[in-house]
Amino acid sequence: MVTAYGREDLLRSAEGIGIEDVLVKPVSASTLFEGVSQALGASSDAAAHPPESTAEAEFAMARIAGAHLLLAEDNDLNQEVAKALLEGVGLRVDIASDGQQAVDRVRAHDYDLVLMDVQMPGIDGLEATRLIRAEPHRADLPIIAMTANAMASDREDCLRAGMNDHVAKPIDPARLFDVLQQWIRPRPGLGSDGGGTAVTSNTAEGGPSLPALPGIDVATGLSRLMGRQDVYLRLLQRFADHHRHAAEQARAALSQGDAGTALRLAHTVKGLAGHIGAIDLQAAASQLEEALRQPNAIKLVQVIDTLGEGVAHRGP
Repeated sequence: MVTAYGREDLLRSAEGIGIEDVLVKPVSASTLFEGVSQALGASSDAAAHPPESTAEAEFAMARIAGAHLLLAEDNDLNQEVAKALLEGVGLRVDIASDGQQAVDRVRAHDYDLVLMDVQMPGIDGLEATRLIRAEPHRADLPIIAMTANAMASDREDCLRAGMNDHVAKPIDPARLFDVLQQWIRPRPGLGSDGGGTAVTSNTAEGGPSLPALPGIDVATGLSRLMGRQDVYLRLLQRFADHHRHAAEQARAALSQGDAGTALRLAHTVKGLAGHIGAIDLQAAASQLEEALRQPNAIKLVQVIDTLGEGVAHRGP
């Protein structure tokens, strides 16, 4: 269905009557392509957007340059990725590290949009959204979910909590920018010609080629950062520093009966591995997360071993 009517309201009304998705006018080419691909049963990889250059993104985002966003995200590597993408196209970004901080910041500032991670410690993104919606004058604030769980049921949970749209992790810059352009409302001061923040390219053009890394699709990782080699190299190093022992930590948690900690580790590694282009490791972590949500002892041990091999042999 293609309509100018509110997306979240229509999605709720469309449940159970055979409507696969709702596209809100004006429809961009990439949003249309993604919607049609998913409706025809294509995988998320097949429906992925083509890489977008920094210059193309800057031009597309010029209308909303200077917009003030809140990024609610508890993982510092995910914070760095999202902040680099957003500031690279002229947006101003504040960061909240958990749901309560997000609520407090929204109460204290007038944001143009909130990017809300769903799984955060303490108050999660869903509860934080409900609290924000209860605030006077915040009912219309655009809140966009960010999560590595991209199933239809996850999106429905986000919409029911009061979120407006959904961006899957690892973040696809083209999809993210499409959503921002759709939901950030024009106002005085926005736009590169109306006093908004000037945009300068941060792409490492002409820099040395990165070496081949076993188990890592460098081209995919760079495309998710719009070619920012400096950010990509920092991300690789920090991933190696902070998550090389993820498999051992998951095993230790399970041996103590702490499936929750193991689940959080798998979820974190899944999202971050996707950012850097470690496709096999991302798949292993995804399988582990699924096994932990639906426990099966034999499958669980096999998947944990796969994750361990991925960190030890395919990680950066």
